[in-house]
Amino acid sequence: MCPSNPAPPLNSGVHVTRFAELLGTDFDGEPTDDPDDVIYEGLDDARHRERVPALVALLNDPAAPARERFLSCLALTIWAEPAGYDAVIRAAEAPRATPWYGVLTERGLPVDGTFAHLAIAVADSDDMAEEKGTAARRTEAFRALVRIADAEYLGRGPAELLDAALIGALAADIADVVARGAATLSAAPGRTPHGFDVRAQLVALAAAVAADDGA
Repeated sequence: MCPSNPAPPLNSGVHVTRFAELLGTDFDGEPTDDPDDVIYEGLDDARHRERVPALVALLNDPAAPARERFLSCLALTIWAEPAGYDAVIRAAEAPRATPWYGVLTERGLPVDGTFAHLAIAVADSDDMAEEKGTAARRTEAFRALVRIADAEYLGRGPAELLDAALIGALAADIADVVARGAATLSAAPGRTPHGFDVRAQLVALAAAVAADDGA
């Protein structure tokens, strides 16, 4: 997801930060320098639930580093927690005001990469959302992301993250954002107003809907 600092060994005598305890330590108590390992391990380990309250607190702590808040959001989202989905929705409502906006940039592009990773997180939470009964909230998180596809980078293949059920639920939202983006692009032909190929992103979303609903 983004560069991380190695967590100190638990017996090193070094103060272990709240973040290191939550996402720098695996579920057997061993330190790891990759939060992704902990986050994805949580999909198959029910012990992740024990960390949810503290991760919610870290996510909502304005004094915490932006990177730690972002990774907390990723974990909660991948684990299909309502707090994670709600944070994604809030972020999409005001992308540039999001505390962690720009903490992760897309390789090779001068654009924020956090929404691209949030889109993957929402996609990867599908099975756990069914298990936890949060599938409807997951759909709303996807809806919020789709609605900003005309202005924010969602990754190299956002349409590939949408299954048939999501495409059906979000078809109207995709149509709206494609129409809005097309109008913006038509008003400034030849320009790349957001630092990435908005046209390609919108075409991919439109094609995903067309494959499900030709009309």
